[in-house]
Amino acid sequence: MVEYIVRLLTSKGYFSAILSRGYRRRSRGYKEAQKEMTWYDVGDEPLQYKQKFLEIPVAVDASRRHGIKNLLIQHSDLDNIVLDDAYQHRWVHRDINILLTQYDNPFYNDYLLPMGRLREPKKNFKRADIIVISKCPIVLSPLAERYHLTKFKPGPHQKVFFTYIKYGDPVHFSGDPCFCDLNNLNTIIMFSGIANPTPFEEKLKKRCDHLFCHNFGDHHVYKHKDIDRIAESFNNLFTNRKVIITTEKDAMRIKGTKLFERFKNLPVFFLPIEICFHKDRSEFDKIILSYGKKNPDHH
Repeated sequence: MVEYIVRLLTSKGYFSAILSRGYRRRSRGYKEAQKEMTWYDVGDEPLQYKQKFLEIPVAVDASRRHGIKNLLIQHSDLDNIVLDDAYQHRWVHRDINILLTQYDNPFYNDYLLPMGRLREPKKNFKRADIIVISKCPIVLSPLAERYHLTKFKPGPHQKVFFTYIKYGDPVHFSGDPCFCDLNNLNTIIMFSGIANPTPFEEKLKKRCDHLFCHNFGDHHVYKHKDIDRIAESFNNLFTNRKVIITTEKDAMRIKGTKLFERFKNLPVFFLPIEICFHKDRSEFDKIILSYGKKNPDHH
């Protein structure tokens, strides 16, 4: 969603920046991402943003207030700053709050930590200007939409949108233009360290006869033994139509590190994703652009 919003703003001539916490990075304080960095420097998602948006600032800072001040000092002509995962950061004023909740695990069925995964009471969803029900089925019935809406009853000031994931073509780890035909595979070795790998697994199951999964915790820090285990399971399969596939976020945690050498001679790919709207995409775009502000110093 961060990528979608930044791409939208950029397409309309806004100069935007992305600010993230940089979860699990090994650096401290404020740091701007550079293309040649690894996830150790800025975290996996910020590195992914930077490699897609080379011309815009992507920064990390555990303190959003401190990060915003530094961004404005370093880039005085910024029009907008998109905060990644900052719904709970009440010390920072936002012009618009967007709350994302998963279709198969919505916030209204969840509980506060430690019993569940919620960071604040459910009633605080009312603070959102936009609510996005994410990772919906590709085919979504009006009945399913109404069910979700009646479960939490959005306020008159809130707009609700339903989105699903669209997977792109496989991209080779090395960046080389290696083609991978997902329709002509016998076996896929999948590995991921994301919060909910189910949609990813379902996508791959439809593209092969046999799927072997190596699932790790969200933002998993890969070790040599993990990579060796994945490579070993690949080498032990007696078929020529086999590949290793992971998510784009997981790829960021391996590319540029010594772990990549373990995959050097293997067909390892990642699947990029994008957000698609079931309907009302133009309305969502219109709302986002209505909050976009042009800095008079921006040239």
